Amino acid sequence: NKFQVIPNLPKIKEIHTDSKGSVWFISLNYSDACFIDNNLKNFRQFTHDPNNSKSVKGKIVTLMRIDNRQHLWIGFDDAGFVSKLNLDDYYKNDKKAEFVSYSFSGNKVTSIFFIYEFTFFTDNLGYLYRYEEKQDKMVLVTEALAGHYITDGIGDNKGNIWFATTNQGLLLWNSKLRIRFNYTTSNSNLVSNFINQLFIDNTGVL
Repeated sequence: NKFQVIPNLPKIKEIHTDSKGSVWFISLNYSDACFIDNNLKNFRQFTHDPNNSKSVKGKIVTLMRIDNRQHLWIGFDDAGFVSKLNLDDYYKNDKKAEFVSYSFSGNKVTSIFFIYEFTFFTDNLGYLYRYEEKQDKMVLVTEALAGHYITDGIGDNKGNIWFATTNQGLLLWNSKLRIRFNYTTSNSNLVSNFINQLFIDNTGVL
């Protein structure tokens, strides 16, 4: 085994691989969504084109995720939209990128995360949304989290959703039990109220 150096790439913020082994990442240099094929040769950047409704919706890419249905999701710092690219169609159509965009109440998407087969989103107002595959639309789940700037979310096996926030600690929410509780440095042993990302290991520990 050996590392392969790919020259002249921009600085990378986060990186993802799809089912074809191709690499998708956010460029820190240009704030674009970028692509390298599985041969590590074909490099592309995807930018907003005001004359093309099927281009990415924003100019400053800050979030990127790939779900288990091979949808690439892209969020922006300068637009209250998220753009989706069906990767199966992308490869079938000779890598022709046709993005579909969905709007939110806020002016930016702050998190994209997955719970079971669903894809969830939060905007800067703290509203929670879920993508409905069959209807191909966004559904507003709740406004109960309004006022929280959420950076990540994760579900546990008890039906709870945990949210990471900036300066507001860890937020627990359960819609069925009507529970909402904030864990902060003042009421728990959290070392910081600024939380970027969440993970639950295979023993159920958050």
